[in-house]
Amino acid sequence: MNIKTIIVDDSEQDLTTLKLKFSSVKEPLYEVTSFNNPQDENIFKIPADLYVFDIDMPKVTGFELAKKINELSNTASVIFCSQHDDLVFESFRLNFNYFIRKSNLDQDFKYAIEKLNHQFINQHKYYLYNSTEVKRKIPLHQIISIEVSHNYCSFYLENSEVLTQRKSISAIEKELNFSYFVRIHSSYLINIQYIDSLKSNKAILKNGHILPISRSKLKLVNDAYNSFRIER
Repeated sequence: MNIKTIIVDDSEQDLTTLKLKFSSVKEPLYEVTSFNNPQDENIFKIPADLYVFDIDMPKVTGFELAKKINELSNTASVIFCSQHDDLVFESFRLNFNYFIRKSNLDQDFKYAIEKLNHQFINQHKYYLYNSTEVKRKIPLHQIISIEVSHNYCSFYLENSEVLTQRKSISAIEKELNFSYFVRIHSSYLINIQYIDSLKSNKAILKNGHILPISRSKLKLVNDAYNSFRIER
């Protein structure tokens, strides 16, 4: 498993240090492309799993780059790496995975890698979809939600595709073995990564779907979502 990684930092010295850090990770392998110009258009043209941004850069900040990445991808991970420790509080308003303090690089990098490795391993798990017409492996991180109706389950995918399979939702739940899925209702399984917000007894997903949460599942769903946000 190779993790395509992009690092953006206007300091050549810091770029070199970070590249050495990632090259020291033996498994999984982090394939690093680096940029010292935050305005380089290739930052967004090269597909990547992980982006590492310095924050305080001329003309374009790491926060601005992260906003752009969040608009382009639901699955890419973002790490901020800065010598300004106080910016960690401002970064909370953005969807990011970790904040590495350059003043505490060794310890913070080690912890960030542990979290990322767990996340990327989960992202490379698959569900074996098997219908009368087709068999295929669906990456679990691409499944937004699963809905059951009249003994058929519909899989709503990130690319807007909908697949239907004759199978019980309980059987599918057991097969998924993926920590980010939660049963919110007798008829619905959702991927926590695609929750935009929770309001009362409803889950609002990033694809615009609004799904009901049964009263008995409210605490479970809220706890799972809050844990996911802390982990991220």
